[in-house]
Amino acid sequence: MNDSTFSEKIKSQAVIEVLQEKEPIEAIAGRYRVEVVTLLYWKQQVLDAAEGFFSNSKHRQSSTEKEIEALRREKARLEMERDFLLKVHRKAGLENF
Repeated sequence: MNDSTFSEKIKSQAVIEVLQEKEPIEAIAGRYRVEVVTLLYWKQQVLDAAEGFFSNSKHRQSSTEKEIEALRREKARLEMERDFLLKVHRKAGLENF
């Protein structure tokens, strides 16, 4: 059987069993009727994805924090501009603006 014959669920179950190390990988491979090398390949895919999961989470968080900081700066700039324009309007006698 080739790699695409197995569902994602089956692949995940097999990799979880491999990671748990409760029995030899050869036994797991035999039960799923797959080559040991295929199980090792699936395991590596999961480990690579897990690493990316954590780094992407940190990247998303820092990106969000940067966006929040940029919005705070923009808010402060707009408040200063508003205050300046209100002061100019008051001096010009346009109090009801």
